[in-house]
Amino acid sequence: MRISVLLAAGAILLAGCGALKKKGEDAGSSSAAQDSGESTTASGDDSGGGATATTEDAGSGGTTATESLAANENDVSRFPDETKLDNVSKPIQNPAFGHARQSPPTGLEVATLKKGASVTQIAQKDKYFLSIFEDPKDATKKLMGWIYQDAFSPPKDAGPPQNTNLSCPAPQVLLITDVAFCGVVCKDDKGCPAGNVCHGSANRLVKGKGMEAVSTCVPAPKPPPVVKDAGAPKPADAGTAVVDAGVAPPPAADAGAAKLGIEIAPTGGKCPPTHLLVPKDGKCHAICAEGVSSAAICGSARCTKKCALAQPVCVSNTALCQ
Repeated sequence: MRISVLLAAGAILLAGCGALKKKGEDAGSSSAAQDSGESTTASGDDSGGGATATTEDAGSGGTTATESLAANENDVSRFPDETKLDNVSKPIQNPAFGHARQSPPTGLEVATLKKGASVTQIAQKDKYFLSIFEDPKDATKKLMGWIYQDAFSPPKDAGPPQNTNLSCPAPQVLLITDVAFCGVVCKDDKGCPAGNVCHGSANRLVKGKGMEAVSTCVPAPKPPPVVKDAGAPKPADAGTAVVDAGVAPPPAADAGAAKLGIEIAPTGGKCPPTHLLVPKDGKCHAICAEGVSSAAICGSARCTKKCALAQPVCVSNTALCQ
């Protein structure tokens, strides 16, 4: 009887140990699974977080703001002496002058902007601002054009009258668009000075009144850009010609003068930096340098300093400055 009791007790103890061992193994397995799960979850979070970071970084790098180009950019005249502006936002306040043109002051009209229309000014030449704006006929497109300065000021009750008695040197005549000015009337490109095309439109101005519409000469769209400091003097050793290189090339400013034309009409009464106005014929003559490849600038014209100007200029009529 006593032996039976002891055997029964031993069996109970063995069963308990087995149960404890199984419970421990299950707990370990569960713990391992939990650890594995946590590790998996952490790995998943890291992977997800990394992908998100990569996407954000890629998005940040790919959405750098850039100025959207105007649809008509290649039709709009640009000038070596225009002043660059830092994207100045302005509303149209006087719609009577809200005419955006391909070239100032007589270029073809790109659009007419209403009061309150917002534009972004990116350059200035004389009294005109090159502006980018929404196409009034299609808000999904951007256009650009030159707008007269009075468009950005409130209308004046009684401003000073325009100078309608200008004296224009031949072949220029008195014309008017936003303002009165001297311009060349043409029928085709052959009737325009070098570097100009017959793409403008204005009205003749006779005795203070606008008359018939005419075609006019305007600067050709997008002339070759001229670096403003290209005419700066070079260091003494940089200008030395290589012995076998031949004649040194003309300065960059002179090359720009040759591209713009030897004798061109002034714009708004002014000449580009590469030209000087000769009062006798009212034209802008290319600046040259006597003895420094002047033929590359003047072609068959003569480079002379007899015109009483600050620098020698190209003159096709040799008797002009005698």
